[in-house]
Amino acid sequence: MAADMVMIKVMTLKVKQVKMDSVEATNQDDDKETYLLKRTPEDDRIDWSAPAEEVHRLIRATSRPYPGAFSYYRDHKVTIWRASVHPNAHYIGIPGQIISSNPLAIDVLCTDGILRIEDYGMEGLYQFI
Repeated sequence: MAADMVMIKVMTLKVKQVKMDSVEATNQDDDKETYLLKRTPEDDRIDWSAPAEEVHRLIRATSRPYPGAFSYYRDHKVTIWRASVHPNAHYIGIPGQIISSNPLAIDVLCTDGILRIEDYGMEGLYQFI
């Protein structure tokens, strides 16, 4: 919450400076410039062998209004919109393996934890759990 207040103050100051034409431009050093390549749809595919927190970050970064992180279940594309990370104390298995499911969530094994899927859609139809 404190970071939000700082951001609001900084943005308010910068907007005022732009309006008053008092912003100093700085040229970028051509030797230090970098370029980000365009993302492809395959960049949003979940790698279940990654740490659970990394998978969770991908889901959060690509969730609505973006295309969403996805995986496949029985040849059907599943887009995951919301999930949470939980520690794994009891399960040994293959990353990507479903541990349990109920009407509220689906638990999937990752390398170092469990990803609890809380909202997803499956090929053309939306499923909210």
